[in-house]
Amino acid sequence: CGSCKVCARRLGEPCDFLHVCDQSQGLVCDYSMAPTGTGATCNFEDSEEGCEVNGRVYRDGEVFQPSCKLQCRCLDGGFTCVPLCQEEVR
Repeated sequence: CGSCKVCARRLGEPCDFLHVCDQSQGLVCDYSMAPTGTGATCNFEDSEEGCEVNGRVYRDGEVFQPSCKLQCRCLDGGFTCVPLCQEEVR
């Protein structure tokens, strides 16, 4: 049906023609590990590594701020963060 809403799948979740991947995050349904057409999973279109933080997927090299106090960078499937605020002096 043309007006049905379907929640898009996230990185690593199973997918098929009914259960689509979140294209806004650069994800596609990857059948490369599923030769029979079953068992496909959502993966990045160009197979690069990414990071999932608080339910959001970031591409490798992408910089993001999960809070006003931290700045993080996705790198090789993991992430590193640096504080944006100096420590409080007492």
